[in-house]
Amino acid sequence: MSQFFDKIVIDKREMAIGICLVLLGIVMPSFLHVGNMGIYTDLKQALGMGEKLYVILAASKLVLLNGIRSFPHYLGAFFIGEAVSLYRGGKEIRFMKTIMVCGVIPIVYVIIERIYHIRYDFGIPAILVITLLVILEKIDFNMVNIGKKSLMVAMTVMAFQWLDVMPSLSGLAFGRGETSNDIKNAALLLDGEFFLQSTALLFFFLLFFNDILLCKLILDENNLRLMSEENHRSQQALMESNMRAMENRTYMELRHLVHDLKSPLTSMQGLVGVIKLSSKDERQMTYLTKIEASVERMSSMISEILYESRKSPITTYDMITEILSQISSSEYVNLVECSNSAPKLCINVNKIRFSRTIINLLENAYYSIELDKGKIVLNVQEEIKKDALYASIKVKDNGMGISPEKMKNIWDSGYSTRGSLGLGLGFVRKVIEDNNGSVEIESIEGSGTMVTICIPAEYPDAEI
Repeated sequence: MSQFFDKIVIDKREMAIGICLVLLGIVMPSFLHVGNMGIYTDLKQALGMGEKLYVILAASKLVLLNGIRSFPHYLGAFFIGEAVSLYRGGKEIRFMKTIMVCGVIPIVYVIIERIYHIRYDFGIPAILVITLLVILEKIDFNMVNIGKKSLMVAMTVMAFQWLDVMPSLSGLAFGRGETSNDIKNAALLLDGEFFLQSTALLFFFLLFFNDILLCKLILDENNLRLMSEENHRSQQALMESNMRAMENRTYMELRHLVHDLKSPLTSMQGLVGVIKLSSKDERQMTYLTKIEASVERMSSMISEILYESRKSPITTYDMITEILSQISSSEYVNLVECSNSAPKLCINVNKIRFSRTIINLLENAYYSIELDKGKIVLNVQEEIKKDALYASIKVKDNGMGISPEKMKNIWDSGYSTRGSLGLGLGFVRKVIEDNNGSVEIESIEGSGTMVTICIPAEYPDAEI
């Protein structure tokens, strides 16, 4: 089939529901039939007592029986059609859904006749129900829940079942079943045809118009949901566009800033070099060498701010020391407990952005804890995965945690659980992945959160 279509998309959940419903429709006649509904008991009482109401009761039971027995395979056919989407030339071929809906019902009728020797009449009501299902199938109800779709199909099936007991439609391929004919004959003997006709017509119109109203409400709901989703996508695209514009502007400003900063640093390097050439004092040479190294380190740090891909090796000890130095004046520094079991482990990262990432996680932890009993743990250790050495950096807190609903969005760009406009976990993941690492988050609402970062590492002497 793939040679005729560009893409075949199957909703496994709806397909499974559809198949289960069809199988239920096939099994149902084994335990639900005319005998245990008491239909002929009502007809005998109607004829014995001359009471037309018992004919109506028998007709109602037959409609209910046929509706319940046929509802599963009609609904199953509807869901099977809904579950499969076939595309050719980038467009969905919707008539294939129609073929599936039309094909399932006759097959079910044949199977039931072979198993139970019960002949389901494939008359006008069945054709009308299938036609209506085909029309419904052409309408996109993907945004509406299964319960409302099921109710709509149930009302459709029940409405058309009443046509089978209308005496005036007997000659038009309606109500050709044995029980339907018996009910209409009983009404004829009791001179109750008009009563039966009026009752069936009333219930038909009530169910049918309610079905149309429900379909309209469902369609409106579906359209509202589609509009809401489209609006959300538009807002997301606008936000991403604004963020890209902001990033470009920030990048240009950083370039100018880096240029302004590196110019005097370059001059300092040149002057230090000149002084070193003319100096013969060993102590002075030592100081000048230290100044030169500091200027070089500062120049490298400035370059890392601008160039995200620029990386340099640093031990976890130096990295953690740098991070603790940067947060030394923050209000949460005394809440941070730090441990490092692999201080000599070396990672190759963009030091400026990587340290900013860890600080961002520490700040997130601070905002989630209670100050009187809150605790933030920064732990570093080595970890071996698939025979490769990694530095495992964990930031753990005992704060409020993150709800399952918010967990779905925490990696989205610009998303914040506290409603701020900070860098967010999207920035964290981008920096970690840019440095060939991975990040995972575990959180229990009310108990705390732990973020684990794994970065490829090595020891300077290449020994573990």
